[in-house]
Amino acid sequence: MRPSRRILLPAIAALLVATAFGAQGSVPGGYQTQSSTQLTPGVDHEALSLADPPQSVHVARVAPGAARVVAVSSHDAVAGQGGAGELPSEMCRRVGCFAGINADFHDAAAGEPVGGVVSGGRMLRSPVPGRAQLIVTRDGRLQAGPLDWSGSVTASDGRTVAVGGVNVDSHPGDVVLYTSAWGGTTPDGADTELVLRGAGGVGTIGTTTPLEIVDVRSDAGPIPSDGAVLAASGSASATLHELADLAAAGRISRTISLRIRTAVDVVESVGGNPTVLRGGHPAFPDAGDDFTSARHARSLVGWNPAGEVVLVTVDAGHDGASGMTLAEAADLLTGLGATDGFGFDGGSATFVASGDVQNLPTDDPTSGAVAPTGGRQLAPGHFERPAANALMVVAKLPDPPASSSNGSGSGSGSGTPATTATTAPAKVTVAGGGSTPAAGKLTAPATSAAPTPLPATIDQILKNPNTSRPRRQSGKATKDHKAKDGQAEVAADGSIPDWNTITDALTPEAVASGDQPVELSLPGGAPGHHGPRHDPARMLLDLAAAGMIAAVLCGLQRTRNDSRPRPALWL
Repeated sequence: MRPSRRILLPAIAALLVATAFGAQGSVPGGYQTQSSTQLTPGVDHEALSLADPPQSVHVARVAPGAARVVAVSSHDAVAGQGGAGELPSEMCRRVGCFAGINADFHDAAAGEPVGGVVSGGRMLRSPVPGRAQLIVTRDGRLQAGPLDWSGSVTASDGRTVAVGGVNVDSHPGDVVLYTSAWGGTTPDGADTELVLRGAGGVGTIGTTTPLEIVDVRSDAGPIPSDGAVLAASGSASATLHELADLAAAGRISRTISLRIRTAVDVVESVGGNPTVLRGGHPAFPDAGDDFTSARHARSLVGWNPAGEVVLVTVDAGHDGASGMTLAEAADLLTGLGATDGFGFDGGSATFVASGDVQNLPTDDPTSGAVAPTGGRQLAPGHFERPAANALMVVAKLPDPPASSSNGSGSGSGSGTPATTATTAPAKVTVAGGGSTPAAGKLTAPATSAAPTPLPATIDQILKNPNTSRPRRQSGKATKDHKAKDGQAEVAADGSIPDWNTITDALTPEAVASGDQPVELSLPGGAPGHHGPRHDPARMLLDLAAAGMIAAVLCGLQRTRNDSRPRPALWL
């Protein structure tokens, strides 16, 4: 296959997927569109229905690059809320979401999500080993699978302590990091806790965060809003105590370095279960249990290689809404244009748009159900339940400011436009005479006396505005470059003397004879361009000319060969 064809075919396939995904009326077979609303350019809300079996489906379609998909935690915390949680509609209004759905399963008593949470590139809760997560990478792509990670703190003497968890319940022998995202005091059970303070977001993935040891304690206590707590029990407790003792004795610095790493460049992540689609094929386990084979309300997210994303809820427990099996959910996502899909807590399936609940979530299909703690009744028998976290569609981040034309950034940050590199030639200043300048500075020595002019030869050599590339010559003087009394004269053609003559003129005595700095003028222009720029048009002309010359030479050679006398052939 030709290279161009290898490039075009995947591009055409991606275009066809995108067209099928975003086209008006691209709904699964048999479904009817009850309403369609544009929430913002590139983000649409559709209400779909199916007659047999009766289904009520809400979909948020997100075009590539139109918005961000982010993880939002209940009250910006992952624990310590006593099971209260936060309503998805309240989370949506708090972050200004266009649309969103509830996400991970959670412990109803503690209010903690089952899986891990990453928000804005910070690990708020470490994932369960081997359990699938929805992962949003830095380039905006979605994927599902276990999120492998590691954490450590390193002391100034190089000793390293592994961190076994972030904002999770502690286990004997583990060191657990608690940040302000824990939402309260540290849990009971640790033998030793190091109280730490620092600047910046604690738990940022891939970044080394310095933290200062400010206290050591044996009981649970508050977590500094500008720091964290390292807690340990069992054998790991002695390790933390040793760090505190060494820091108190001055044998190591009080500052330790925290670093968290993940196997993928993740910026957002929430837990869930199960993976529904992978590469266009059903991926859930064929368990045959009630969760898999019975019809339930579902909360789903789907995506495809073109970059489109769908957030979906399926209602159950009322007229016109029978719920779905996992196989039916996989078919629904496929019909919506997704090739990959992931499931969340269907029992709390809630679809919100612009801060309002759009579906009829059902906590208990039986009539007369009591509203869940902290829940809100939407209609008889239908309640919006508090959630531990949600997956929300929010506005894109503003574009970063354009870099300055000279590639050096904004400089002082005062808002003053950076000057271009072509306003004046750059200068390297060398101190001539006087005391040695301070370290790191190349400046002229301060003096109150009038500066003594440099010898004319040095001034001519180094400050000649018509300087061209020097011509390397022998040490003997020529008629254009005459050495007279140790001085080199500028040639009549405007070039400067050869390097040997320059070296002879730049004697230590000549440089030290004046208080005025010697300025070496460098050619102006943008940094990094020290040769002629490449002109695409000129390059094409050069290539065409080279081809014509080659063709002419080949023709001449062929003519010469044809004109040569050939020997007679003896038969």
